[in-house]
Order: sequence, then C-alpha cells, then structure tokens
Amino acid sequence: MGKTRLALEVVARVEGGFASGAAVLDLAPLTDPALVADLLAQRLAGRRFFALPPLERVARHVADRPLLLLLDNFEQVIAAATDVGRLLHRCPRLTVVVTSREALHLTGEHEFPVAPLAVPDPAQATDPAALQAVPAVALFVARAQAVWPEFVLTRENGAAVAEVCTRLDGLPLTIELAAARVKVFSPAALRGQLAQRLPLLVAGPRDAPERHRTLRAAIAWSEELLDPAERRVFRRLAVFVGGFTLRAAEAVADDDPDVPLVDRLAALVDRSLLRHIPDGEEPRFRMLETIREYAWERLVQAGEADRLRDRHLDYFLRWAEQGRGRLNAAEAVAWSDLLARDYDNLRAALAWAEQRENVNGQLRLAGAICRFWALRGHVGEGYRWVDAALAASAGAPVETRAKFLHAKAPSPPSRNASGRWRRRACAWPGWRATPRRWAGRSAPSASCCGPRTLTAPASPRACRWPHRLRITWPCVTPSR
Repeated sequence: MGKTRLALEVVARVEGGFASGAAVLDLAPLTDPALVADLLAQRLAGRRFFALPPLERVARHVADRPLLLLLDNFEQVIAAATDVGRLLHRCPRLTVVVTSREALHLTGEHEFPVAPLAVPDPAQATDPAALQAVPAVALFVARAQAVWPEFVLTRENGAAVAEVCTRLDGLPLTIELAAARVKVFSPAALRGQLAQRLPLLVAGPRDAPERHRTLRAAIAWSEELLDPAERRVFRRLAVFVGGFTLRAAEAVADDDPDVPLVDRLAALVDRSLLRHIPDGEEPRFRMLETIREYAWERLVQAGEADRLRDRHLDYFLRWAEQGRGRLNAAEAVAWSDLLARDYDNLRAALAWAEQRENVNGQLRLAGAICRFWALRGHVGEGYRWVDAALAASAGAPVETRAKFLHAKAPSPPSRNASGRWRRRACAWPGWRATPRRWAGRSAPSASCCGPRTLTAPASPRACRWPHRLRITWPCVTPSR
C-alpha cells in the first residue's frame, strides 16, 4: 500500500537524468500477461516497426536510448516478467521500475520493500508537535483536514489519533480511509470503532481504483493472486496472534506433505500478505492485524476456525509442557524469552480452552506457564487464569488437577506477596493437614505425602502454611 505514490515520486525526481525521459504504464486494467508486450509497443513504439512482434518493436525502438520505464501494478500479470527480462537484455540503457506485490525474480533485480509508515511512541501522545512529526500521524492529520478543515491535532485528541494509527499498522490506505471518518467520528470514537476495521474502512474516493476504495477490496486484490493451496494457508495462519514460527505453522496450518510449507510462506511474503521477522535462529513470521482480520473472516467462512483453534491449542500446549522443566533450570531466562515472544498465542490458546470448556487443556497449559507468569511479572493476569482454571476443574482428572496445583505452588513464598499467596495456598492440597479433617483416613505427613488417588476436592480449612517446605508432588485432601 502506497507503492504507486512512492514510485511516481521517484520518477519525478530522477527522470531529468535520462535523456529520453520517462514513461509510465499502469497495468492495473490488464489480467492477461500476453497483453503486456502489446501495451508496451503501443505506448513506446507507436506505429514504428509495425510488422514485427510487439516485444521486438519495443526493443528496436528503445535500443540504446537512456529511458526510465515505470510499470505500475505488475502483480496480476507476473508471468510477463520474462518479457521485461528480455527487454532489459536487449536495451542496455533501459532502467525499469516496477511496483508489484510480488517480486519478479529477474537477474539484476533489486527489491525495495515498502514498509508501513512509522507509528508514534505512546510517550509522545501528549505532545502534538512531536506527534505531528511522525509520518503516520502526519498523513492522518492531512487527510482529516482535507475532509474537515477545522480538524486540529491537540493534547486532548492526540492520544486517540496515535492509537488509531498504531492499530492500523501504519498502512497508508487504512489511515486515509480512517481519517475520512472524522466528519462522523471524533478520534476517540473512531478508536472505539476499530475493534472491527474492515466494515469501518470503506468509502474511499470515487476516482480511486476499486481496490483502493475499501480496505477489504485492497486485501482481496492480493488474495486473488494466490493459488488455492496458498489461499488455504493464508486463511489458516490467521489463527496465530502476534506472530509464529515456521515450526508452529507446520504443526497447525499445513496439511500438504507434497509441498514444503516454507514455499507457501515465501509466496505470501512476496505478495506482502505476510512479513518475515528476523528473530534469532528460527524463522518467524507475522501478519499485520488488518490483514489478519481479513484472513480470519475467510477462515470462518471456510468452516475451519474451530478445528484450527483446536490444533493451535494442542500445539502450544505440547510446546509449553515440553519446556516446563527449563523454567526451573539454568535455561529459565532463555526459555521465558521464548514464551514471551509467543505469549499472545498462549493467551489465545488459554482463552479458547476456556471457551471450549476444555478443562484438561486449560489446567495443563496454565500449569505449564505459571512459573513464567511469576518470572516475567504477569502475576495478576496469572491469578485470573488460575482462578478460572480452578473454577472449571471440579470434574477434571485428579492427576491433572494435582499436577496443576503443584506447578503453581510457590516455594519459598515471596515476602511481598506472602499474604496473597497464603490465602491461595490454604486451598491447595499437599500441605500439612490435621487428622480430624481426614474423617478417619490416614493423615498426610508434614512434608509432601506423595501422590494419592483420592477424588474429593481440597479443603481450605485442612491446611496450614509451611514457610520452609518445598513440595515435589502434591496430594488431594478430601473435604469435610
């Protein structure tokens, strides 16, 4: 988004260095790659060499002239890239600038990815002058003033404008469509409407191409360039929140053993529907939230959403459990960093397990990352997930419940949080219990009593807090 405007600005600035000037061809109306050579011949050669094939006419006309040629919107005729390659080979002083959502993959090609506009730092939200210097905010203000001249960026609306630009991922088209709404919505109201971007961001200029009048049409334009297998992978990747690794994508979104998934991901990156994030040794990818919302709509329409969310939960549950022991070892910092990168996915998996009433998955996943919550300062949020898991766990297998309770038990307790931990510890099994609470059964010892097969829930009155006790396996004490 914004490629055409940038390319036209480049041509305007450098065409003076080409003795034969510059030529601009908009290929958006074409869908047949075979017509590209005809259009080039009509635009460049006119009626010269009329009896020759179109590409030969262009090559003879340009010859060794220094010419700058801009081919705009090349993505839907990408098969004509070979014609461009032949032309460059025949015309050594020809320079071609191409805007496309997919690379041409020609010898000598230099790719220049057009990144989204820079978005503001939240710390700048109260300073209108600093906000105005941020490209995304500057574009929003310019387009808002075009439809409502009285609009002014102030301290009162600065935070809302900054959040709107950030939530729109800095994409020029989405910012322009949002800014056009300031006649109806204040920036604060517009921010509240962005929970669903696609229905809101419509009604672009009538003289703009159809694909630029709504956000949905702009993304659909790119999706139509995908083959059926790539479309399937594209919509399935919407199940990930905040990014994903190649390994996660292979486990959740891939069901075609004949074609490596990395080839499908590379095609999506080429078409700007997916972004590659250099992040350590393992490849990582991310969808912009505006694109992910569109892909999620497609996933729901295909009837695959529930199945993909189940697979997403299964993968992150296994992944978190495999690394549980690393949170107690020398690798705790490194492993917690990996969990932090995928914390949005872990949140989504927990929420789906709760919505799905998958108590076993809810308990196991919360138990696997509870120490991460303590290490990374997410204790308050961790308590909310723990309380939800406990509330749903009455019918869970006792072994699953016991492992969960053991995983979340602190040892030793923190002084700063000892009061809160103690209140919850009294409801946890595996601690000292008075014999009378066992109703005739043998009481546990002062240390961990080992695994039990009792099915009754823990009694909050049967325990006393042991300040220096490290539990290795809890048991479940019966209620009165």
